Amino acid sequence: MRRTDIQHLHYITSIENVPSILERGILCHNAATQVPHSSVANQKVQQRRANKTVSLRGGERKPLHAYANLYFTAHNWMLKEVLGSDGDAPVCVLKINPSVLEIPGAVVVTCNAAKSKAKFYKNVDVGLSRLDAARVFARCPTEYSQAEVLIPDSVSSVLIVGAAVGSGSHLSSPTFDHYERVRSDVKAGGLHSPLAVTISPMLFHQW
Repeated sequence: MRRTDIQHLHYITSIENVPSILERGILCHNAATQVPHSSVANQKVQQRRANKTVSLRGGERKPLHAYANLYFTAHNWMLKEVLGSDGDAPVCVLKINPSVLEIPGAVVVTCNAAKSKAKFYKNVDVGLSRLDAARVFARCPTEYSQAEVLIPDSVSSVLIVGAAVGSGSHLSSPTFDHYERVRSDVKAGGLHSPLAVTISPMLFHQW
């Protein structure tokens, strides 16, 4: 994978969290526990992540839960799980400017960081070179579709450049409830620049 392959990084979250994220940014797991929020995380996976650390230069280690985790694509197994059987859970995907990769301490992970086979790269460009873009962005998600970028502590809301939602249950006619709710939250959030909200069948419905 090359940097030019990356249009945005993605963050999967409950729509309920959007106002807080627009105010505080995307917080790491440890910081998020200090503010009211609705978690979409798989608790078994979180237990595994809680026991993992990331090695730092100088031999120190930082807890995995002290990083905000982004995906190269939200079209992955996590999103499918949190959307539920009818695909209509109130979830949105926030799109993050790829300049987030320039944040000191950013780490690239080759798959879900909770997995034992996950490899962590403190040199972002080396990490990207270890990823196969075709596998990461595959229409039928693979384990590599959950490759991550870890950002120490938090991601500023200034780096959020868009939001995507689904169009309701795949079992019924399309609706725009999620779109209107996120659009209203964004309008009330008063961000530094306009934030585009879109309905994205490619992310949410084409499994």
